Amino acid sequence: MHKLTTTLSFILAFSAQANVDSKIDKIYSYEGYPYKQLISRSDLIKIIYTESNSEIDCSVQLDIDGEIQKIATQKVSKKHFAQKPLASCLPRKIAKQLLAQTFE
Repeated sequence: MHKLTTTLSFILAFSAQANVDSKIDKIYSYEGYPYKQLISRSDLIKIIYTESNSEIDCSVQLDIDGEIQKIATQKVSKKHFAQKPLASCLPRKIAKQLLAQTFE
């Protein structure tokens, strides 16, 4: 029997701006350190993801003071992504480095 895989692509955005594009879902995060601080110090954070039957492929783009940072694609479980989308797609070590850069 051949399985049919359905793929969906979405963008989630964390933003301090009031006027986010209507095609982007704005979500709120309670993901703790360093993610919460990174969200507050960024102009826009986008999580771009593709969902398949078994996992999520996601990447993160951050706009910090007009400079765009792109983070490599991660493969994560649907459960982890549903619980903490930003933390699952943006490794903690990289998030801490990006946060530190906002203080330079």
